[in-house]
Amino acid sequence: MASRSNCFYCRDDLSGKKFVRKDEKQVCVRCFDKFCANTCTECRRPISTESKELHHKGRYWHSDCFRCAKCYKNLAKESFTSKDDRILCGTCSSREDAPRCHGCYKPILAGTENVEYKGNSWHDECFICYQCQKPIGSKSFLTKNNNIYCSPCHEKKFAKQCACCKKPITTGGVNYQDQPWHSECFVCSSCQKPLAGTRFTSHEEKVYCVDCYKSTVAKKCGGCQNAITGFGKATNVVNYEGGSWHDYCFNCKKCSLNLAEKRFVAHNGDIYCSDCSKKLWRMEKHNKQVQALFIFFILCIIPSKDGGSVNARSLWGKKVDFMKKDCAYWMLKNEYKIPALDELSVCVNIRRKLSNSHWTVFTYGHPNKTSIELGMKGYGSDLQIIMFGRIWSSLNNLISLENWHSVCMTWSRSMTEPKVYVNGTQVGLKRQTTRLALSPYCCSVAAGGTLTLAVTHNFVKNRISIETGTELKGSLSLFRVWGRVRSAEDISGMACTDGDILHWEERIWNKSPDCKPVEDVTQKCDWPYYEVKLVLIILRQDGNKTDIYDAREVAHQWGGTMQLRATSPGLSRFHCVAHLNVVPSVDIGQMQDELLEILAKRYMIDHYEIITDANFIYIYPLDVSGDPENIITTWLHETLSSKGIRVLHFKLLTSSTHARKRSVETTSFKVDRKRSLILVTSHSFVFHAQVTTSSNITEIEKLILGLLDKPYASGTVLIDAQPEHIFISYIGPCPEHSHQTRQGLFNWPQSGVQHNASLSCVGNPEKTAYRQCFLDANSNNALWKPPDLGQCQVVVHSVSDLEDIIVTNDNAEDILIMIGDLVHEKKDLDESDLSVVLDILADVINVSVITPLIGEFIINITSDILESESNLLPFTNSILNITESVGDQMFGFPGESLSLTASALAISVVNIDQGNFHNLTFGVSSTNKGLNPEIYINREPFDGTVAFISLPSEIQERFPIKNNTSPRVLFQFYGVPTLFQIKNDPNGKKLNTFVVSVSVTNATGPIENLKEYVAVTLHHLTTKTDVSRTPIDEKNEQILTLITYIGCGVSSCFLGITVLTYTLLEKLRRDYPSKILLNLCLALLGLNLVFLLNSWISSFGIHGLCIAVAATLHYFLLTSFTWMGLGAVNMYFALVKVFNVYVPSYILKFCLLGWGIPLIMCSLVVAVKRDAYGMNAMNDSQITLDDSEMFCWVQDDVVFYVSVVSYIAFILLCNGSIFLVVLIQIRNMQANQPAGTRSGILKDLRAVASLTFLLGLTWKMYASNGEYIYVVVLSSYRNTLMSGDSNGNKEFDEQLRLQQLYGQRPESGEDPYTYVDPEDGTVYDWDHEKRAWFPKVNDDFIAAYQANYGFNEEGAPDPSAAVPVSEPLPAKPDAPKKPEEPKKLEESSDQGKTTEGAQKGEKRKADPGWFEVEKDKNTNVYVTGLPPDITPDEFVEVMSKCGIIMRDPITEEYKIKLYKDKDGNQKGDGLCCYLKKESVALAVRLLDETEIRGYQLHVEAARFELKGQYDASKKKKKNKEYRKKLQQQQKQLDWRPEKAGDARKRHEKVIIIQNMFHPNDFEARVNHRTR
Repeated sequence: MASRSNCFYCRDDLSGKKFVRKDEKQVCVRCFDKFCANTCTECRRPISTESKELHHKGRYWHSDCFRCAKCYKNLAKESFTSKDDRILCGTCSSREDAPRCHGCYKPILAGTENVEYKGNSWHDECFICYQCQKPIGSKSFLTKNNNIYCSPCHEKKFAKQCACCKKPITTGGVNYQDQPWHSECFVCSSCQKPLAGTRFTSHEEKVYCVDCYKSTVAKKCGGCQNAITGFGKATNVVNYEGGSWHDYCFNCKKCSLNLAEKRFVAHNGDIYCSDCSKKLWRMEKHNKQVQALFIFFILCIIPSKDGGSVNARSLWGKKVDFMKKDCAYWMLKNEYKIPALDELSVCVNIRRKLSNSHWTVFTYGHPNKTSIELGMKGYGSDLQIIMFGRIWSSLNNLISLENWHSVCMTWSRSMTEPKVYVNGTQVGLKRQTTRLALSPYCCSVAAGGTLTLAVTHNFVKNRISIETGTELKGSLSLFRVWGRVRSAEDISGMACTDGDILHWEERIWNKSPDCKPVEDVTQKCDWPYYEVKLVLIILRQDGNKTDIYDAREVAHQWGGTMQLRATSPGLSRFHCVAHLNVVPSVDIGQMQDELLEILAKRYMIDHYEIITDANFIYIYPLDVSGDPENIITTWLHETLSSKGIRVLHFKLLTSSTHARKRSVETTSFKVDRKRSLILVTSHSFVFHAQVTTSSNITEIEKLILGLLDKPYASGTVLIDAQPEHIFISYIGPCPEHSHQTRQGLFNWPQSGVQHNASLSCVGNPEKTAYRQCFLDANSNNALWKPPDLGQCQVVVHSVSDLEDIIVTNDNAEDILIMIGDLVHEKKDLDESDLSVVLDILADVINVSVITPLIGEFIINITSDILESESNLLPFTNSILNITESVGDQMFGFPGESLSLTASALAISVVNIDQGNFHNLTFGVSSTNKGLNPEIYINREPFDGTVAFISLPSEIQERFPIKNNTSPRVLFQFYGVPTLFQIKNDPNGKKLNTFVVSVSVTNATGPIENLKEYVAVTLHHLTTKTDVSRTPIDEKNEQILTLITYIGCGVSSCFLGITVLTYTLLEKLRRDYPSKILLNLCLALLGLNLVFLLNSWISSFGIHGLCIAVAATLHYFLLTSFTWMGLGAVNMYFALVKVFNVYVPSYILKFCLLGWGIPLIMCSLVVAVKRDAYGMNAMNDSQITLDDSEMFCWVQDDVVFYVSVVSYIAFILLCNGSIFLVVLIQIRNMQANQPAGTRSGILKDLRAVASLTFLLGLTWKMYASNGEYIYVVVLSSYRNTLMSGDSNGNKEFDEQLRLQQLYGQRPESGEDPYTYVDPEDGTVYDWDHEKRAWFPKVNDDFIAAYQANYGFNEEGAPDPSAAVPVSEPLPAKPDAPKKPEEPKKLEESSDQGKTTEGAQKGEKRKADPGWFEVEKDKNTNVYVTGLPPDITPDEFVEVMSKCGIIMRDPITEEYKIKLYKDKDGNQKGDGLCCYLKKESVALAVRLLDETEIRGYQLHVEAARFELKGQYDASKKKKKNKEYRKKLQQQQKQLDWRPEKAGDARKRHEKVIIIQNMFHPNDFEARVNHRTR
C-alpha cells in the first residue's frame, strides 16, 4: 500500500504541497483537477481547485457560470429559484409564473389591470372586439366561435336578417321555409295583407292569402271551371297533360262515365273511357302509317356530294353485355371525335351483375394521351365522376346489383362541380381530391380525345392499353352525349331523347365481332317525336340533272304536306332533315325499322324517280315539343326559304307562358296523370335574313313582313306573329378600315356582308392578303374578321421598328397586338426597347379610350415585361404609372367592378356606391406558373388565397365630394417581385412575397391616420413545405418508385440474413437486446415483403384479398414501431433505471406486447370499419392514364390518422425522450472514465447514429399523407439502413451487456452494488452519483493500474510497462527525479510467440519479421502538446536546441513528422529523429513540461509497436548510395586524429566557455530552458 504522504493517483510526494482529501484519499491538485473535479452544469468543464464552486440539488457550477437561464444575470450572490431544472432570478421567476395575455401573449404583471373570462386573461387594452377591434372594457359582449364581439358588431354580423327587407330582426318575427321575416314584412304577395297568425299558401316561391290564391293563382277545373284550392272539404284532383279536374268532374266526354279511378284515353283534348276509345281506334287504325309520316317536314334541303357507304343500324331497345366472351369494351371511332365542349350532358343506362371494388362506365382521355378528361366510374356501390383531374363521389350507395340504373351527368363552364342524376333524381356529391375545386370558366372539354365504354384505358408508347381489374361486370345501354346542359325536368321526363353529339347507334363504335348488341325489352322506349336525316336522289327520265326548284316540288308531292327549299341548283343528290310526329307514340326501335322500310322504296312522280340512299338514313328520337327554338326555326326556314331568303343567326330572347284552351293531340294510350300539357308560350327572338334575289331594301322589307304575318300550322303547332311585333332593319356593309399589322399597313375598302376583300401584301406585292366581312350575331352589325396574312412577309421585326408609328384612337388596338407579339417572343428586352414599348403604352393611354379590351392588352403586355429577364429597375415608376392609369381611365364595363388578369399581374377596378359602402375586400388565388390569378371581390379569404386586402368603412370619408365625380378604388397585384428588387443584388437580398396595392381615385386627401385597421395578408413565394405533400412530376415519380423497390429489396435481403444468423447461432441471442433486435428484424422483414407483393396482389382486383393485404401491411408497420418502442424501454431499464427492474418472463411479455397490440388494433379496424382498407388505384393529386398501379392500404382518413399517424407519433415521442436520457447517461459515463480511455468524437457520432436507427427516430420524417409513394421511398431508405446490426459504440454495448447480466442475477443474494464480470473476473462497483459501473479499487486493481501505467511498488516508473502507442505517460512529479534508465521499446505481440507444434530441440529458421530497436541506439523522441498551428520549421527550431536533427541522406530533409487526423488537421503531436542518442535524454530533460505559446509540451523517448501483420515486402531497401551518405552524416561529430600539414588544428576551431551558468539556475528560473 502507498504511504499516506503520497498522491493516490500519481504517487507524488505531498510533503509541503497543496492537496485535496477526496473520499478519505489524498490527491494532489493536478490529479484532483484531472480525475476528481466536478463538472460544471453550464459550461461542461471541470471545476478546478482554483475556482469557486457552487452546488445546488446535486449539480455544480463555476461561480461565473451560475446565471439566470433567461436573462443570464450572475446569481452567485443573488437570490434565485429553481424551476424545471432551470435556475431563474427573482424577476424572471415572477414573469415566468405570471399569466399571459390571451391577445398579445405577453405576461400580465401583478398590479396590471386585466380581464378574465372562461379561464383566459387579457390586458385591459387587449380585450377588444374581433370585428371592429375596439376595446370592450366594461361594456357587454358576446362570443361566437371562440371570438369575442361587442353587442353592435354581433348584432350586425350574426343577427338574423329579414328575407324581405334584409334588416336585422331584434324581436319577434316569423320563420317560414327556414327563412326569418319581420311580422310586418310577411304579407300576401297580391293584396299585401299581413299573414302572421292567419291561413296562407305558397305558389312559385310567393305567399298568398286564401282569397287571393282562389282568385289569381289556383287552377280551374277543366269540367266545372271553378278554382281547385284544397281548402275546406277534402277533394281529390286529377292532373293530366297540364290540365286539372275535380275527381267528380273527370268524366268521359261521350258517355259521362266518371274516370277518376279508371283507365281512360285522351284524344284531341277530350277524355274517353275504354269502350268509347276502342270505337275511335277502329276508325283510325288503317291510317296509322299515313299519320306516322311527315306532319311537318324538310327543315333544309341542300345538295350532297357523293360519299361512301355508312351502316346506320340503331341500338335502341338493345344492350351491350360486357360479360360475354371477347366482349371487353367499345371504343369510339376516330372519324366521330367529340368536339370541344363548354357544356355537356351524358346519359347512360347500366346494370351491374358481379360485384367488383372498382368498375368503369366510360372514360374520355385527353388528346395528349396523358390524363383522363372525363369519366364515370364506381367504387363498390358508390358512383364516381372524374373531370379535369378532380374526383367526386356519391354520398350513398346508389348502384345496386342486378338492377338497371339510369345515370346522367351535366356540366357547364359556369359550374364548380358536375350534377349527377340517378334514375331521374339528383344526388349529392363529395369531392375527394386535395386539389382546388373547379373555378368558374376555368376549363373546357378538349376535342379529339379517345372514348371507351366499360373500361379505363391509357397509352403506353403511343399505343392504347386497357387497364385490367376495373371493367364493368354487367351490361350497358343508351349511351348518349349532348352539347348542352339538360335540365332536371328533361332528364326525368324525357328519357327517350337522343343526344346531339353522340347518338345511340352502332356505326360510331369500334368493337370485336363477337361483341354485338342484344335485344332487351327493358330498354324499349315509346316516343312520338323524331328527327330524320336522309339523302334523296331525284332522277329525271330524260337524263338531265334535277335543279333545286324541281326537286322541291317533287319532294312536296312525295311527302304530301311537305314544303321544300334548296340553296344550290344543278345536282341530283340532296341532304334532307325532317322532324316527325308519330301518332300514337311507339317504341323507338320499332319506329326506326318501319320508317327504314317505308323510305327504302322507290317512288315515281311524273317523270321523276325518287330514290333514298339506305346507307344515309338516320332516325333519332327528338324533343321537338319541348324545344321552341326548333319549332320557330322550322317555321322560318319553311316560310322564307321558298323566296330565296336565307335565315342566319337565330337567337331566342325571352319566353312567357299563359293559359289557353286548345285541342292537343294525344301522345299515349296509357294512363299517365303526371305528364303536363304542352303550354302555349310567347317568344321574342332575333334572326338575320340574307336576300340574294333583290337589292331593293323597301321591297325586301315588305316581302319579309308579309311572309311572317301569315299564320303557320303544322300538326300540333300553331304560330301567329302579330305585325306590330315584327321589326325589320337593314344591316349595312363593312366600312373602310386602316389596319396596322406586323405585315404592314392595310387600307381595307368598304365591302358587303359575307363578302371577301383582297389587297396586295406590303412586303411582297406578288402575294395577296384576304379579309372577310361577316355578320355579327351579337351586335347585329357587319364586322371585319381578322385578316388572312399567311402569304405576307413580316416587316415589323423588332420593337425599334415601331418608333415611327403614330398612335391614334383607331390604331391603338392594332399597335397593342403587335407589341404583345414582339414582347412575348423576346424574353430579354434591352433598355432602349423597353423605353419604346413603355412610351407607346403611355401614348395609347393618352389618346384612346381605355375599354376593357384595350386594358386587357396593356395588362398582358405589362405582365410579359415583368416575366422577362430585362432590367426593370430604371422603369419601375413608368410601369406603375401605366397600370394605375389603366385602372383610373377604364370605361365601358358592365357592373360595379372589373378585373383584368395576366400571369404576373392583375388589377381590379371597383366603382363605389357612396350611399351603401361598408367595407371592401380584394383577394387573389391560384398563382401557379402559367395560369392567371383569380380575383375575388368582397369575399372572405380561404385556403388558396395568396394575397388579401380589406378596406374599412372609414375610408369612405376620403371619397370625392363632387356629385359628378364617381369614386373608384383600384387594386393592383404583382405576382412576381422583379419590378421591386435589384437584379443580381450584391447583398443577396431577394423579395419573397407578392406585392399588392390599393388606391382611391380623386381622393380628397392622403389616406392616413385611420382609426380602423387595413388588413393585408401576403403569402411567401417560396415556403417550407412538407416533402410528402409536394406534387412530383411523372419522371421523378418513376425514379422514386424504382428507388423504393430497390431499397425494400436490399433491406429484405439483409434483414433475412440477420434473422437467419441470429436463429442459427444461439450465442448471439442469449441476451435481451439481441432477442429484441431479432423480433424487430422479423417485423421489418414482414413489412418489406408485404409491401413488395402489394401491387402484384392488388392487380387481381379481388376486394377481399385487397383488404387482407392492406390489413397485413398495416399490422407489420405497427409491429415494427412497437418493437422499436420496446427496444427503447429495454434500453431505459438497462442504462437509467438499473435496480429493482427484474421482470419474470421478460422477453415473453415483450413478445405479447410487440405482436399483440398491433393485432388488436388491426382487428378492431376490420371489425368496426372494414371498408377502411381498400385499393388506391390512382394518385389523388393528378389522375393520369400512365399511373395505373394499384395499391392496397388504409383509405379512410380517420382510421389512417388515428391508427397509423397518432400511434407512430406516440412511439417516436417516447423513443425520442428515451434517446435524450440515454445520451445524457452515456455522456456521464464517458466523462467519469479515466484519462486516456475516453472515445473520440467520431466514435461518439457512430454511437448516436446507431441509437437513432435502432430507436426508429429517422421515421420522424414520416409523410402523414395517404399517398403511399412518398411513404415507401422514405421507409425503404430507412429500412435499408436498419437492416444490419450497428456496431458503432463498443463501450455502450459493453456497458449495456454488463447491466443486462447484472439484471439477471437479483436472486443470488450477493451485494446488489457489486458485480464480477464472468469473462475476465473484473470486479465493478455501482456509482450512485454517476449512475454507471466502475472497476472496484482494491489491491488487485492498484497492482493492475501500476502495471499498466508504469509504476512499481516503490513508486518509480517501470520500464517494462506497456504504454499505448502515441499516448503520453502519466504526468511526472515536480520533485527532482533520479536518473532513470532508457525505456525498453515494446515488442510486437507476434514476436514473442512460438509456433504451435514445434518439436522440442528443433532448430527454427529465422523468418523475416518486425525488428526491435535497441534502447541504446534509439534517437527518436515523441512530443505531445504541440500547438495545432505549429509549422515544420518552427518544430525543427525547437527540437534543434537539444541536438542535431538527422537529415534524410537522399532528400536532405529533416527527419521529423507532425501527425494529422483524418481531416488533415494537426493533432498536436510529433516525432523527431536526432543524429545522436544523447540528444534524446537531453530533450526529455530540457523540453519536457515547457510551454510554447501557452501550450505545455510532453517529451519522451519514442517507442514503436507493430499494427497488424508485418509485411517484409514493404520495408524500404537501402542501396549503397544511401548507406554511404548515412555514414558520412554520422562522421560529422566524430573525433579523429589531426591531419598533417599547415591546416588549422581542430582544437583551434573550438571555444570552450566555462562557469557561464550554474545548474541550479534552471531550477530557479524554468524559462531558461526555452531560450
